[in-house]
Amino acid sequence: MEIKLSNLISEGRTMARVKARSKKHALEILSEMLAEALPPDPETGDRLSLTNAVMEALVQREKLGGTGLGGGIALPHGALTLAPQMVGAVITLQQPVDYETPDGEPVDLIIALIAPAPAGDEHREMLDLTSRVLSSHTGKCPLRSALTSKELHAALACVDEALAAESRVAEAG
Repeated sequence: MEIKLSNLISEGRTMARVKARSKKHALEILSEMLAEALPPDPETGDRLSLTNAVMEALVQREKLGGTGLGGGIALPHGALTLAPQMVGAVITLQQPVDYETPDGEPVDLIIALIAPAPAGDEHREMLDLTSRVLSSHTGKCPLRSALTSKELHAALACVDEALAAESRVAEAG
């Protein structure tokens, strides 16, 4: 199955050169973006409670182990029963933030994913492929140099091509 970031992350869920004060602030921004892609909570119908649920899912996953990949990249993710399908959001930061990465480097590129709970094979496959490709191919894709949301979304096509190539290599294995 071929999964494309540009399908999971609409242009409306990309933001370039964001001013985030901290890791928590970046996760709050991403939670708002992801909540907009999900149907309203049927119990409350309230976007704020949905945003809080997304934030809680991301924070709970961070407590299990940091999602910083190194090289200035983070891939926070979580699962939420209110998510009918996997959705994502991406931001680049004007100033990198401390993210407790394995290499100790601050993060300036964050891709967040929310999947239906319980997380399934598609979620794990997307995380695995995305983390491997971002860790090895980010310099080849113009994500960091994007000045607008539109440019950032267009740069996801480069990542999609790298993901597809990684998938073909893995299948040929």
